[in-house]
Amino acid sequence: MKKLSLILFLSFTVVSYCFSQDINKTDAKGKKQGEWVKTHPNGNIRYKGQFKDDKPYGTFNYYYENGKPSIVMNYDGDIARTIAFYEEGKLKAKGNYKNQQKDSIWNYYSLAEFKISEELYVNGKKQGKVKNFFQDGTIAEEKEYINDVENGEWIQYYEDGKVRMKSTYINGSLEGKTYYYDRGGKKMIEGNFYHDVRHGAWMFFNEKEEITKKEIYLNGSCQNCEQKLIQEEDELKESQDYLEFEDMLPPK
Repeated sequence: MKKLSLILFLSFTVVSYCFSQDINKTDAKGKKQGEWVKTHPNGNIRYKGQFKDDKPYGTFNYYYENGKPSIVMNYDGDIARTIAFYEEGKLKAKGNYKNQQKDSIWNYYSLAEFKISEELYVNGKKQGKVKNFFQDGTIAEEKEYINDVENGEWIQYYEDGKVRMKSTYINGSLEGKTYYYDRGGKKMIEGNFYHDVRHGAWMFFNEKEEITKKEIYLNGSCQNCEQKLIQEEDELKESQDYLEFEDMLPPK
């Protein structure tokens, strides 16, 4: 019996050794070849996939530490069609990589299974309108990007589609006029930004759109305020966290 156990142990050891020799291989030039498998600190598989001449191909599967699928990337040449999942198994995001950079429309989803945002990437940089959505699919927010930097109109909406706020970004900073509206479409606040801070006159309106208060700002500091009011610009700058998946890509 002891002899049989020893034989089985040695057989398992040999098989394991042979298997380990068939993965995570590099050629004489140091390029990854064949199947690669990497693990989490707890020993569970982090990702597995195939390389040829240091380039990934076919299907790469990524896993959370608990072993559940996190990302699936299907390579077709330089394009990797990518789907990401929450640990609960629900869809988290989908889009394409090109040459290991985001390059397509990327859609992001909540655990409640509705689309929360949509972004266009070109060569790894956001371009055009980034859109956030309410649960019913109507647009909650639109923001313009050029080469990954906020440039252009920034508009927030109420659930019925009416404009809630309208502002403008130039090279990543809030600049110029900003307007807030109530649900009926009446203007509540009008003010000016300069280099991302309040500057100039900020006017507050009643339901008849009559000015009820006027505050004067100089480089973000109110010159005639008796007490600091709620900072609307703080609310302005609280944009939704975009899901990023930097660890999607196979290690170089």
